[in-house]
Parts: sequence; C-alpha cells; structure tokens
Amino acid sequence: MRRSTHSAFIVLVAVCISGCRGTDRHHRNAEDSETADADADLPGGDEDMKPADADADLSNGDEDDADALDSLELDAEETLGRDTEDYPDESAELEPEDGKAEAPDCLDEPFTGDYTIQTQADLEFIARYRTIAGSLSIRQSDLEQLRTAICLTSIEGDLNISDNTHLTDVASLESLVFIGRTLHVDYNDSLVDLSGLENLTHIGDMISIEWNISLVSLPVFAALSPAIGSLWIIMNVSLSSLDGLERIASVDGVAVIWRNPALTDVDGLSGLTEVSRDLELSENQSLAHLDGLSSLRSVGEYLIMESNDTMTNIEGLLSLEYLGRNLLIDDNAELPTCQAEAVRDSLIAKGWTGDAEIHGNGEGECEP
Repeated sequence: MRRSTHSAFIVLVAVCISGCRGTDRHHRNAEDSETADADADLPGGDEDMKPADADADLSNGDEDDADALDSLELDAEETLGRDTEDYPDESAELEPEDGKAEAPDCLDEPFTGDYTIQTQADLEFIARYRTIAGSLSIRQSDLEQLRTAICLTSIEGDLNISDNTHLTDVASLESLVFIGRTLHVDYNDSLVDLSGLENLTHIGDMISIEWNISLVSLPVFAALSPAIGSLWIIMNVSLSSLDGLERIASVDGVAVIWRNPALTDVDGLSGLTEVSRDLELSENQSLAHLDGLSSLRSVGEYLIMESNDTMTNIEGLLSLEYLGRNLLIDDNAELPTCQAEAVRDSLIAKGWTGDAEIHGNGEGECEP
C-alpha cells in the first residue's frame, strides 16, 4: 500500500508541473503575440524595446521545470522515508524461512479424549493444546510434513504415527517431552528420520518402531528416563544402527530386534543392563557382532539369537550374569558354534539351570 501511495504521489506532482508548464507557455505565447503587434506600431521595432535577457529566460524554462520536478520527487521520497523499491510487493505471499507456520496461541487446558490427525486442518486445531488427556494418532494422513508449529508437550496416552504414505518428518513435535504409554511408529513409507522426538524425557510403556522402509536413523533420546516398558525394532529395512537409544538401561517387558537387514551393530544399546522378559535378535542379515550388549547383566526369561547370517562374534554376551529361562542360538551361519557354547558355559558357571538349544551355526574356531 505504501508503494502505491508513493507512486501516485509522484505521478500527481508530475502532472501538476506538466500542467503548469502548459499554462505558462500559453500565457507566454499570448504575450509574445501582443508584443509583436505592439512592436509593429513602434519605431525601431522589437530590437529597441525587447529586454536583453528575455530570450534567455524563455529558453531556460524547460530546464527550470525539469529541475523543479526532480526536486519535488526527491522531497517526496524523503517524506515517505525510503525509495519505493525498498517496499515489498504485498501481493506476494510471505512464508517463514523454515517453512513452518508461526506458533499458535497455546491453550493450557487439556484436550480431553483421543484425537487423530489426517489433514492440515486437523493438525492446526490440535496444535493449540499443550496437553492431550488421551492418545494422539497421525494416521493415514495426506500430509508430507508437519508444517504447523505445535504447542504440545504432553500426551497422557499413546502417540501413534502410523500408515502415512507421504509423511517425511515429524520435526514440529519438538516440544513434546512426555508420553504416558506407548510410542508407535509403524508403516510410514517415506519417513526418513524421527527428528522432533529427541526432547522426550518419559515414555511410560513401549517404544515400537516397525515397518518403516525409508527410516535410516532413530531419534537421539538425550534426556529420556532410563526405564521403558518394551522395545520393538522390527522390519526397518534401511536402518543401519540403533544409535540414540544409549540412555535406555532397563526394559521391563521384552526387547525384540528382528528383520532389520541393514543393521550392522547394536552399539546404541550400550547402556542396557536389564531385560525383564525376553531378548531376541533374529534375522538381521548384516548384524556382525553383539559388542553393544557388553553392559547387559540380566535377562528375565528367554535369550534368542536366530538366523543372523553374517554374525561372527557374540562375546558381548559373556558379561551376562542371569538368565531366567532358556538359551536359543540357532542358524547363524557365520557364528562359530564354540562361541555359542562359551556363552552357555559362562551362564552355567554363574548358576544358570535352564535349557540350551544350540544348532545350525558355523564351524569356526574360538580362541582359548
């Protein structure tokens, strides 16, 4: 609007000066005609009567007018404060640099009940609440990104991010610190990482990350409380490491690492000391060793390792002090059988009385 007003002002000044010039010339022409008539009647003609500088004044008229116009334009720009080129084109839509909308006015009163986000309108509605007294689902949505800033800090139930074909990130959940029950992330074909969940400090029950074919990394839970309910990392075909889970020390249920073909190590579980029920690591075709489990001391029920095609070393399990039930180490083609037997014998020496099933493993040698 400022730019339009400024331009109109300049045009008005130009028209005014142009009109004034035309009027001045009209009066001068009339005066010249009258002077010419008068000169014809006087002796000596116009050479004797015309002022010496009259022609000079008339010839300088255009230059004087142009100078006046330039001066008025300069004054107008100074009055408005800056050149018109400095004003943005208000017809253009302005977007935040990060592509995310400005934060809404946050509501302190909780949203009561469960809520599902499928559209941008759904997202914009729930984004105002700091707390959901129920579960939140981002499910079967048409969203590619969560472009709305979200006030949400606490979900008393579950967070479900499921069956989203186009969703590539969940960065707008960066304010979330508390999930009362389970974090489910499953069947998201385009989700590459879980940036936005790093600030979680509490997950009351399970972390379940399953069947995300493009997922390459997990969130770095830098402040997560060390105890969770269960851990399921299943069929994430692009996931190469478990980095980010180092703060997890205790799993009160089961821990299952299954069918992650790109997974090369479990170093992200270096802080894990106890699994209350089963621990299973199976069908991870690229998993070569279990050094990341060297802090593990107790497994409450079953310890299962099956069909890890390239596994060659499980010495990380020699620090295990307690196994509640049975040991199954089967069909790991590159794993020397003697390493499996070494884990069994170590447990027996610590008082273990369960059953061991060891078969179908490799024929390599072990160091004494």
